[in-house]
Amino acid sequence: MKERVKNLSISEQRKKVAFRKILRDNELSPVNGVVYIIFAFLLGAIGVHNFYAKFWKRGIVQLLMTISAPFLLFFPLIFTSMWAEAELLFQNRDRNGRLFKGSRRIIWLLRLISIVLLVWGLMSVKTIDIDALLQLSDEVKNQEIIAHIEEF
Repeated sequence: MKERVKNLSISEQRKKVAFRKILRDNELSPVNGVVYIIFAFLLGAIGVHNFYAKFWKRGIVQLLMTISAPFLLFFPLIFTSMWAEAELLFQNRDRNGRLFKGSRRIIWLLRLISIVLLVWGLMSVKTIDIDALLQLSDEVKNQEIIAHIEEF
């Protein structure tokens, strides 16, 4: 087989390589995209979705970062969560470069739902109202003063 490829001209060899690439790109992966997205959404910080798609190094790095998070003020956990969200949105292929199998419509719907939930979660975070905290501390001080006065 290799002898026949060597006998071909350079343009024919390029065509053959390009044709093989097209065949490989259209081959479906055994990894289901819907399952991958659900794993990324629910267990993404510990890298379960990367283990599922056979990205072993990524999965190990995410797992180790999550395990070390309590010792590093939880900053690695924030990073791995953002990393998992990015992979949830943009990863379409497994380790071998094959497209995930599964319904494209459901995959895009799950991606849209994850974006909506992310934005909703960020919008629901309340900002700290410094004036309210100062007023609350003044009320506590006033109550302590009143309690001391009543003791006398």
